[in-house]
Amino acid sequence: GYSAAFTALGRLHLNGEFDFPKAGAADWFTRGVNAGHPGAMEELATLYLNGDTVPKDLTKALNLATRGARLKHAGSLRLVEEIRRSGVYSGQKE
Repeated sequence: GYSAAFTALGRLHLNGEFDFPKAGAADWFTRGVNAGHPGAMEELATLYLNGDTVPKDLTKALNLATRGARLKHAGSLRLVEEIRRSGVYSGQKE
């Protein structure tokens, strides 16, 4: 149940390390989010923002990044700003 380990496993999947399937990344990041890891929040938000291995969902992306930003996670703070500056977020799924 170590949140950073869930996030690290997600990153291994995302990068295809040890022949781990990329598609498994979202499951590990979700476990990290559920355990309160802000790095997992940023990673999963990025997947939703880009529609990479999960359906594109800007609302979920912004919500996850905002959760990480509330924990003062630098990457999440940058991602929230990026989403807002891009003008792509309208409060609806794409």
